[in-house]
Amino acid sequence: MCVKHFHHKIITTDIVQSSHSLKQLSLILIVIGLSFISACFAPRSANAVSIQPKKVTDSGGRLDWYKGVKHNLVAFDAIVDETTKNTELYIMQPDGSDRLCVTCNAPVPKGFVGQPAWHPNGEHIIFQVENENSPHTLFNHLAWGINNDIWIIKRDGSEAEMIYKTKRNHAALHPQISPDGKTIIFSARTPTGRVNPKWKNRTPGGENHWEGWSIVSGILDLRKSGTAKISNLKTLIADNRSFFETHQILGDGSIVFSHTKNGAPYVDDIYMMNARARNIRKLVDSPKTWDEHGLFSPNRKFMAFISSRHDTSWQAPKSRAKDLQTELYIKRNADGVLRKITSFNKGRRRYLASDFSWSKDGKAIMIQAAPFRKRLIGGYEALSPEIWLIEFVTQGR
Repeated sequence: MCVKHFHHKIITTDIVQSSHSLKQLSLILIVIGLSFISACFAPRSANAVSIQPKKVTDSGGRLDWYKGVKHNLVAFDAIVDETTKNTELYIMQPDGSDRLCVTCNAPVPKGFVGQPAWHPNGEHIIFQVENENSPHTLFNHLAWGINNDIWIIKRDGSEAEMIYKTKRNHAALHPQISPDGKTIIFSARTPTGRVNPKWKNRTPGGENHWEGWSIVSGILDLRKSGTAKISNLKTLIADNRSFFETHQILGDGSIVFSHTKNGAPYVDDIYMMNARARNIRKLVDSPKTWDEHGLFSPNRKFMAFISSRHDTSWQAPKSRAKDLQTELYIKRNADGVLRKITSFNKGRRRYLASDFSWSKDGKAIMIQAAPFRKRLIGGYEALSPEIWLIEFVTQGR
């Protein structure tokens, strides 16, 4: 067999999750050899593929796998305080060894810290940091980026500095760096000024947090200091009543992103546009399902993304995010053939597969996922994050 969003409120003793696709909590490492991908998309007569999972660690989060020649490290965030749910930024080898906290002793504000993106030089990591305007709620988490700034740090924990500052209740989400290291893109949110009674005292400014988003780009120059590292900031695409989330910037400047219209409370389809925000085309078209985190493989023959489509009972926009479960899918771009890669949700627990990253040779994927269990008093409880090594072995050779 081939195989945004949690909603929670952070208080001093608990965290209830269920809405914004868990670009959060737990890491699952999935190694997919090219032989597996070929077999998965081949005729039924092809050799079988076995899945051999192995747990690596119980603590992980959003991640990025370095794709240059300097090393093969994975940058990721992980929870360091079960009460506050504060996170720090780490690096490790793909097998979970040599785990090192990058930000623990660095002059970086404590709180939500993470959502990493490697700079192509292999030394610097771009990441989000919760700032002083934050009341430390769901919406300030790395999954939303409201009241988050963008920082940079070297992988040895030195030279940490803020490179982009957000105003109160503005957002900076999911920064991505171009393969040449010269361009940075990220999703940004500007308060809309439209107070919704049902959101009053629950969301930043009482607004619908799914509105007011845009995609911005800037020139990144590591030779400069502080916020001067990013210049020529410009808005590429915006809609005051929509949600945008950046996923990838390719070598030709093309940008892969998710977009949801009219403030609907889910992540809809996946799109691609050129560097000038033209030639917009839909890569994944399934308006009733949650589709997010579209990433092309290094050779661009495949595109992977997470989706809720395996659960036919979950139908947007009526279904609630607290009931969401997601899996990883891969589409062959030549003919659009789609295969579900993971099966986290076959057991008794609900899982959210989320952020992931291809290996530099396109033979592996690293992905985070989080298990949940139902509470006796209602709702769901997030269990300890997991890291798994799942090898796909082609049999019969």
